[in-house]
Amino acid sequence: MKPITPQEVIEHKIKEIPDEVIDVWNKIIVEKWRESAAIVYKDEITKRIANTLNIDVNKVYDFGYLDIKVIYKNFGWNVEYYKPYFDESFRPYFTFIKA
Repeated sequence: MKPITPQEVIEHKIKEIPDEVIDVWNKIIVEKWRESAAIVYKDEITKRIANTLNIDVNKVYDFGYLDIKVIYKNFGWNVEYYKPYFDESFRPYFTFIKA
């Protein structure tokens, strides 16, 4: 058996996430696009995915539907995730910038 390649990991991640979830991500990126970046708040995308799939919000986390960084990076995006440290207070969010 040979080790998995980075491309195979990306292809596996893409297959794990349903098209409906990618569609929700795509729509919110377009909606939130401002000049050179899109900021997508974690709570907002989580609710949209849960509503679209008619699942509990916690299932969005369980199924890894927010783990899209490597997928979008493979398609030409720089994706970063920001969350507050223990001494900070802000809504966690993703940024999408053209690579």
